[in-house]
Amino acid sequence: MQFLRPKLARTGDFQHPASFASYCPSASDDGSWVGIGGVHTGNLAQAGSATWSGGYGHSGPIDWVMGFMEVLPDPPVFSTNGVAGNSGDTLHADVAYNNPSSTTFFFGNQSKGTSQSWSTTIPRANLDGTTAEWIDEAPGAFLLRKSAGVDWGQIFENGANQPYGSISLLDQTRTHTMMTAGGYQNDGFTNTWHACS
Repeated sequence: MQFLRPKLARTGDFQHPASFASYCPSASDDGSWVGIGGVHTGNLAQAGSATWSGGYGHSGPIDWVMGFMEVLPDPPVFSTNGVAGNSGDTLHADVAYNNPSSTTFFFGNQSKGTSQSWSTTIPRANLDGTTAEWIDEAPGAFLLRKSAGVDWGQIFENGANQPYGSISLLDQTRTHTMMTAGGYQNDGFTNTWHACS
């Protein structure tokens, strides 16, 4: 599921969804993140959280949450300073393209009071800044871990939460509808889980 708006700075608060072991028991995943670009060109900068039952070399209980940043097509970089938390934690992520020498990423676990930031170089030509994303998904070929609904709030672009340009609420679908997006209200929206794949 993705919620799209233009500009070059994105922030969002969300509660990492509770996960249930009785569904999607083999390698399954839930990724929640904010991002710049990626819709039209595939050039994407993102920061957020993920829950694994397997994949990316990680293992552990299904409610194990790790923060990450990623600039496609490079692989993700995961938080290393104890930011990892549990399902139900309140999280914050933001990405800001400042200039070709500085794109900053921030992931914070507000429930634990921990955070991590990253900075990298992204040539402007390599970043599609025409859209903004606030996304819950099953990345790659993973199944979508069954979860409670995901509430997004404080979704800002360049410090403002008013709509800018067009707004699209998109559902994640493979063979069946996996997740649907509710309507945008005030400064956020809610995603609802439906199926593993």
